[in-house]
Amino acid sequence: MPNRRTKNVILITPPFTQLNAPYAATPFLAGTLVSKGYNVRQYDASLETALRFFSRDGLTRLFSAIDDADLKLTRPVKRMCAERDQYIGTIDTVIAFLQGKNPILAQRIITRDFLPEGPRFNRLNGHDAHDYRITETAEHYAALYIDDIHDLARATVIPGFGLGRYQEHIAGNSAPFDAVARELAAPADIITRLLHETLAAYDFSNASLVGITVPFPGCLAGALRTAKWIKRHHPELPVVLGGGYVNTELRSLTDSRIFSFADYITLDDGDLPILSLLEHITGKRSREKLLRTYLKDRGSVRFINAPAKDIHVSKLGTPCYDGLPLDRYITLAESENPMFRLWSTRGYVKLRAAHGCYWRRCAFCDTSLDYIARYEPLAGTALAEQATAIAHHHGVRAFHFADEAMPANVVRAFSRSVSGEGLSWWGNIRFDRTFTPELCREMKHAGCIAVSGGLEGAEKNLLAAMNKGTTLSEMTRTLKNFADVGIMTHAYLIYDFPGATVQQTMNALETVRGLFADGVLTSAYWHRFSLTVHSGVFREQQRYGITATAPTHGFAKNDISYTSAHESVAWMGRGLSTAVYNYMNGAGLSMDVHEWFTQHVPRPKPHGIIRKTRSRSSR
Repeated sequence: MPNRRTKNVILITPPFTQLNAPYAATPFLAGTLVSKGYNVRQYDASLETALRFFSRDGLTRLFSAIDDADLKLTRPVKRMCAERDQYIGTIDTVIAFLQGKNPILAQRIITRDFLPEGPRFNRLNGHDAHDYRITETAEHYAALYIDDIHDLARATVIPGFGLGRYQEHIAGNSAPFDAVARELAAPADIITRLLHETLAAYDFSNASLVGITVPFPGCLAGALRTAKWIKRHHPELPVVLGGGYVNTELRSLTDSRIFSFADYITLDDGDLPILSLLEHITGKRSREKLLRTYLKDRGSVRFINAPAKDIHVSKLGTPCYDGLPLDRYITLAESENPMFRLWSTRGYVKLRAAHGCYWRRCAFCDTSLDYIARYEPLAGTALAEQATAIAHHHGVRAFHFADEAMPANVVRAFSRSVSGEGLSWWGNIRFDRTFTPELCREMKHAGCIAVSGGLEGAEKNLLAAMNKGTTLSEMTRTLKNFADVGIMTHAYLIYDFPGATVQQTMNALETVRGLFADGVLTSAYWHRFSLTVHSGVFREQQRYGITATAPTHGFAKNDISYTSAHESVAWMGRGLSTAVYNYMNGAGLSMDVHEWFTQHVPRPKPHGIIRKTRSRSSR
């Protein structure tokens, strides 16, 4: 039995999430639990397992495993194996550099004769270290070095390994739980053994509950392996799973075999369900009054959801980063683009300005789910108090807002409250008219360095079909407002939306090219449209000319295949991605956009947006 007399909770992030900063789930939940009088131990098993792998001992194990395996090795793999002593001899020093603990190493890395160079370095094409700052150059080279090691592991003895994911294939929509169970019963690979060693070093004593977040499909294997280890070594501890993957994929859970690993699975925000479970475990609440909780009852899956009102975002407490090794996260700057690098740069923690999205109507988005649909903003002054409290307690003065879309009124009040505090911050917004030139200036003065948001279809008719709630001209004006004050911008782009034509997609690419050429856009990324069961497109299939193909098996359900009455433009993805990759690096901006495609494509039709933006930029 768990210790009923303590108020100790353990929260674990399993392999693998980002390695540059704590994933937000456990600090946000810990903040609530601490505010309610609980003691929380947070363990980032994702980071710690990765650091065990990217070490002298970890690489020694990797090369030994490759030697012992009966594999046909490619020429690049053979070369890396021949240089094993260089990899093993440099890895600890490089990791320390990426943790900010050995900055002088940058001078050695940029010489190009310190690190062994695998296939990833081929992309440099004579890159000169003077192209940009020495530290950033060295970080980029070090990231390529780490990528080469990752590629080696993946190509040989750890095929499920990824930077930010692990055995993601078992969590797919079409995979039955048989595939999950089979993978978890297989002999442990290097990553699993390192995870077990990581868990063995943690303190599980006097705990009432262990919570494991599963934010992405690439975390499911790590989460279940973590839960399995806990059940073997601490069978008295209740284990609960939650997080983004659970919230989106397991809302129709029927396969009870997952409860061989966990006792409970909670949906949506974990704060109230976890508090209810803690009361149940200590005998203060009956099982029938649990909230949004799956459990196994008489051999079958049962969902219990007693009526209750969620805790307002203003009452959730300040995110708590106590116990997390903030000095051990690493920068993995795989891109030279300064905006793109932010997602992989160490040194910041996460906050939220609001729960949900204030627009919450985009047709492609999971608008029926609580994390989008329930909009609750935090007062800007309260948000400022959280940021300054964390800065003073941890010495961290950089923040990433993990919102769906930061509301302008909250941002304004926050900016005015933290102006002069020396903070640096960035986050997701909507490129709408509420971000005026005046507000952008206030944000810049308060420490905002970048914003990211959806440009989506980047074409007026596609934006209307997506129910974006703003126009292309309005979004480009807002992008310019940020660029004018020196705030970097990133655009999320969508292609192959149902009904999108080749002509519309070419028009969109020309708009994107023009925004880069004008210096209005710093970075961007094309995502292929994916149909989810929680989206407006799924609910209105007839309107969008599609028919969803329901999965015939599987325990997870979110992404859905479909047939369409429209011709797909998925084949354009490679050209779109190549174009934007070059734009982000200042290349190809004068090329006609049709040159990025091997197939014949129409030239974009003028629509005035780029011309107007250029006119404003030249004033």
